[in-house]
Amino acid sequence: MAGASPEGGSGALTEALSACLKDHGGSIKVSSPVRSIKVESGEAKGVVLGTGEEILAKRAVVSNVNVKQLFLDMLKPDQLPSNFQDKVGRIRPATFSAVIQAFALNEALKYQVSVGGGVHSSCKSVP
Repeated sequence: MAGASPEGGSGALTEALSACLKDHGGSIKVSSPVRSIKVESGEAKGVVLGTGEEILAKRAVVSNVNVKQLFLDMLKPDQLPSNFQDKVGRIRPATFSAVIQAFALNEALKYQVSVGGGVHSSCKSVP
């Protein structure tokens, strides 16, 4: 079975994704718990941090928290369809879970970012 791993290890992938995001105008804020999602006219417009700081999104709000944290803790009932939070509350986690990152690419990514003073290289195949 063939797979792929980023040249330089999994940390290199994180660095490349971070650099790509920043090169396209995005930002990453660490150690900054999100208190709530800022919603206007039914759309996520940004986040409110635990400190009260608001960060507005230009294009998207992306989340990596679990479904209960997002829909029960970070959004108000009136920001969601009727009974939605009740349904989310009834979700029971599986007794087993795995973390897998899979990227299926037909060719190398079509962007270049500067990482550590050089241009980042793409993924390589691993037999």
